[in-house]
Amino acid sequence: MTDERIKTIFDHYGEESQLEKSIEELDELEDVISKLLTLEKCAVSKKIAFYNSNREELIDHISEEIADVRIMLEQLCYGLKIEQRADDWREMKLNRQIRRIGAEQ
Repeated sequence: MTDERIKTIFDHYGEESQLEKSIEELDELEDVISKLLTLEKCAVSKKIAFYNSNREELIDHISEEIADVRIMLEQLCYGLKIEQRADDWREMKLNRQIRRIGAEQ
C-alpha cells in the first residue's frame, strides 16, 4: 500500500515534474557515490583520520540521497501505476542474480 504522503506529493506536482525530479535525485546519488569511490581509490595516499572523517561524511550523504531516490521511486511506482510490475521485475532480477552467484561457486 502506498503511503498517502507519496500520493499527495505526486498528485500535487504531476508526472512530468516528478520524472524530472527523479533524474535530478538519481544524479545527486551518482555524484556522491562517485566521490566515495574516488576517496576509496585515493585512500593509500591520504592520512587515515582525514580519510575516515570524509568517508563517514560521504556515507551519511549517500544515506540522504538514497532516501530522496526511494521517495521518487515510490512516487513513480504510484503515479505510473507500476507498483506490482516493479515488484515482479525486482523478484525476477534478484532470483536470477542468486542463480548466477550459485553457478560461479
